[in-house]
Order: sequence, then C-alpha cells, then structure tokens
Amino acid sequence: MSTSSGKDSSAVANTAVNETPYSARERIVGIARVSPTATIGLLIIAFFGILAVFAPVLMPYDPELVYAQRVLNAPSKDHWFGTDGNGMDVFSRVIYGARFGFGIAIPAVIIS
Repeated sequence: MSTSSGKDSSAVANTAVNETPYSARERIVGIARVSPTATIGLLIIAFFGILAVFAPVLMPYDPELVYAQRVLNAPSKDHWFGTDGNGMDVFSRVIYGARFGFGIAIPAVIIS
C-alpha cells in the first residue's frame, strides 16, 4: 500500500525551477514602490557619495580660501550656495565636508 497523495515530487520541483527569476531592475523598482522614502534617502546618500568621491574635480573654489570682498554673498552663478561670514564658498565647503562625513560614517557602520 502506498501512502502517496498522487502528486509526483519531481513535478513540484520542476515548477519551482521553471519560474523566471526577477531581474535586478525589477527588484529595484519593486523595492522603490514598497518604500519610496527609503529610495529617496538612498538617492541622497548616493548623491553625496558621488560628490565626496569626485570632490577635487567638482569644487569650483578652494574650501579654505577666504574671499574678503565676498562676505555673505547671496547664491549666484559664481557661488551656487553663496558665501559665508568669512567669504568662503559654501558649495565647496559642503562638498569638502561630505568627504569627512563619509570618512567618519563608513568606519562607524563597519565597527558597529
């Protein structure tokens, strides 16, 4: 007497193998639909990561150079984020600061 339920176990295994796996693009789109907030956060982190990696190329001015005649200038085509109270370019300082931020954050995440 056989206690089999009548289903062939190889048929069940074959149906699992024949399912098409999702591509990387489909997975990313699926995750983005489930959690748009996380997707926006990852995009912001990626943006600052790219800024940090390419900082020497992207910085229009030296972040530590003082322009005494340009103190507290509003944003313009020359200074995208304006200048601070010392006359330093704020955009260059943000890019420069991203390098230090990632230099601290990545080892902290690895250690924890």
